[in-house]
Amino acid sequence: MMKKLRSSVILPLLAAACASVAACSTGDPSPPELADRLQSDTGAKWAVWVDPASHEVRFLSPVVPADIQGTSLEDKARTFFDCYRDQLHGTGRPDELRLVDTTVDDDGSAHLRFAHYLPGTTSEVFEVASTVHFTATGLLAWAQPGFRADLAALPTVARILPDAATKAANDHLAATCGPLDAAMLVLGTDLGVHAHEDRPVALAYRVRTFGASPSCVASDVLVDATTGDVLAVSSRASSFWDTATGARFALLGDKSDRKTIDVDPHFHFSGPTSYTLESEASPKVKTRRFETAFATKDYETTTLGSWEDPAPYKGVAISAHFHGFHALRFFKEVKLRSGGDDIPVIIHDDTSHTDFGVNAKCIDGVVYLGDGDVLSGGNTMPAAAAFDIVTHEITHSITNKTSKLAYRDESGALNESFSDVMGASAEEWFNETHDPKNNVVMGEGWTKDGTGERDMVDPRSHHDPDHKKDRRYCKDGEAPNDKKNDDCHVHSNSGIANRAFTLMTLGGTNRTSKITVANGIGWKAARELWYTTLTNLRPQATFWDAALAQIAVASTKGPETFTAVACAWYAVGAIELGTGFTIDPRLVGLTCPVATDPPKPADPPRSAPSQSSVTGDGGCIGRGNVIVCNDTAPSSAIVCKNGGIVGTSFCADLAQQCKRASAMDPTASLDADGALVCE
Repeated sequence: MMKKLRSSVILPLLAAACASVAACSTGDPSPPELADRLQSDTGAKWAVWVDPASHEVRFLSPVVPADIQGTSLEDKARTFFDCYRDQLHGTGRPDELRLVDTTVDDDGSAHLRFAHYLPGTTSEVFEVASTVHFTATGLLAWAQPGFRADLAALPTVARILPDAATKAANDHLAATCGPLDAAMLVLGTDLGVHAHEDRPVALAYRVRTFGASPSCVASDVLVDATTGDVLAVSSRASSFWDTATGARFALLGDKSDRKTIDVDPHFHFSGPTSYTLESEASPKVKTRRFETAFATKDYETTTLGSWEDPAPYKGVAISAHFHGFHALRFFKEVKLRSGGDDIPVIIHDDTSHTDFGVNAKCIDGVVYLGDGDVLSGGNTMPAAAAFDIVTHEITHSITNKTSKLAYRDESGALNESFSDVMGASAEEWFNETHDPKNNVVMGEGWTKDGTGERDMVDPRSHHDPDHKKDRRYCKDGEAPNDKKNDDCHVHSNSGIANRAFTLMTLGGTNRTSKITVANGIGWKAARELWYTTLTNLRPQATFWDAALAQIAVASTKGPETFTAVACAWYAVGAIELGTGFTIDPRLVGLTCPVATDPPKPADPPRSAPSQSSVTGDGGCIGRGNVIVCNDTAPSSAIVCKNGGIVGTSFCADLAQQCKRASAMDPTASLDADGALVCE
């Protein structure tokens, strides 16, 4: 369990790798030179990575955890940064860093997060952090510095007033967000520093807003404090972009969709006793109805178990409450974080006309679950009906309180992927459907036909990339925080990290690169690795950051774990291997197997009809209740019922392939335990 500490962890004084600042190396070296100096100072080889946009050092990790001088973990971290301030472009001033969070894992390893401030001021450097990670014995395991050389020349006094910044922010949102359903609310205006990796730093106001618009729900607008120009817009609301509505039992007659929930029967109104939809046990979930913009009302009933949902959407509140409660149980019982935190889960009511009605969102720690298009003939069910979707949104709340991964570009893709990973992991842990193969499909309960929103084993089947070479970029002239391009394609590009997770978890071969992970490390080890690293990355982290952090942790877990994790990230193109690769010496000499394409079956005789196992209809049309091997994802099969697709089944070992009845016949089969037969 992650334990929050209000003060630094005190450990005995250890032998110093850097006895004093005077003993540290100086200068502004290239990464190989810095790695050499770190090795000379500590006696261990180091991984050193420089961000290509800012040209700043962004990842450091000794192959053998390093001993740093200090009487506390905070002191050790500050000593380390001070030792190499010339190379990292720090100033050495104590007010430059502020310790904002310390967590300790069950195994005693500790994670420190420092916010950055403009030296000599109280102005925060927005979306920037430095993190340092220690072993249980107080040795430095890895660090992510967030310093910038160009802060020194930055002015410290704003030339425009906060009111002018607020007006510029409101004008910009009014011009770019479309019609608003309610007046834009300004929650606060702070003076700080805008420091995006690929742009010059600027003194800026951060105007925090809350509005009800399909594209601007909860925006932070960065306004240049010298010129008044809008520099950037970032969203505090992470959302799925398809629609959602209804509950599976009420709308589809799915008799398996029955929920047992624990509520508090002690709430009284004047007149007859009524009940709010609130869990009695910890963790506490309170389900509310979203009536109008900025207004909610508790779900209540006079008959326990029959909450008064709007008539067309019967059952939505119960699904949301059930899944919200068990999502928090997941985080608590698998000891990833304290599960005692209350969380409001708000259900959209059709009387509101905000964007909450068609999306699932997490805004400032509150999960909003909307309705959508099933009643009008569409395919989407409510987000409330899918356990992995609800957990996904709650994970966004955790990310916003920990790493604060910026919701754009690669950091946004990691933000989305982390939510997918936790959603899939919660589903595997809870196993509500008793079908572990479906855990790797995100939102199969969210779609009427069970196809889901994303496939974590085969992202390409949902038109998402599974390799970095196919990563989608913003087009020239597009803003990175434009909802029209999905914040530079954060949902689509999450497929790259999602595939890395499933490879290291289950093993298998990446469809694009053909790189194979022979043996996965399993759900428990993989989800703990992802939680430990993804909650401790810097806000503008890239795939590089996530991969190197996980490799650093995996290297302490044994060669099998290290190989699975490193080969998984190599398979999706996030890292490189080879003797010429010097960023992380642990990767030199590592090889990952490459799968060969299986021989294609002989063409059928001209007199026999072709029976390709994958067509536009999935190979189900004209068939009854049958399972058909999927040629585009060989470790899976399409489940057909009455000529339509009703699901997907996977090989237990995803390095294997679905076994066909013959070269001409793609029909698959199940064994006595109901598992797909593979070879």
